[in-house]
Amino acid sequence: MFRCWVTAAAVASALVGCVPVTEPVGDLESAEPDVSLIGTWTHEGGKKDNIVIDVPKVKGNPKGLMRVNFRENSDGKPSAHWFFVTAVGKEKFGNACVELEDEDTGWVYFEKEGAYPKWAKGKGRAYLVFRYSVDRESIIVNFGDERETKKIMKTQGIEATSANVFKTPAGWLGNYLKKSGANTLFAAAQSKKLTRSMK
Repeated sequence: MFRCWVTAAAVASALVGCVPVTEPVGDLESAEPDVSLIGTWTHEGGKKDNIVIDVPKVKGNPKGLMRVNFRENSDGKPSAHWFFVTAVGKEKFGNACVELEDEDTGWVYFEKEGAYPKWAKGKGRAYLVFRYSVDRESIIVNFGDERETKKIMKTQGIEATSANVFKTPAGWLGNYLKKSGANTLFAAAQSKKLTRSMK
């Protein structure tokens, strides 16, 4: 199963688990960026200034696409992942974009013009869903519980791909969260904190 954003050493120990699905919460084409996420952050116990969230302007990309850039990866090189956000009632959720690759997944990169439309039209499009809250000083992020996710998907009759991505129908996850609440998939105990770098 996935380890969300675990490729970045800065958050490898903090942000684990996820809710991997073929259809996201919300609609990327109509999404708006959450400007309160923009800035430089550090995770609990991490180095200073190692996580940067921004909204790069790339021709052909939806305006709601955001990027989280880890300044230090496990190999010492920068690493960036793309996502968009949405709300279900009073709760906020993010959808990190990935590509299905046989029995695994890969991160996608939308810095270059044309990369997003190609991914959006492809059959391997998938998402890693997380829950978050944000204020001026911190982000509380929750990638969900792997065991609980498997249990819920089984009871709902939702199968997984060979890469362990659940084949959710369009709109299903948002409707499930409205009906059952976010705590069923995103228990508070799984939450981690990022702190804004004040300069």
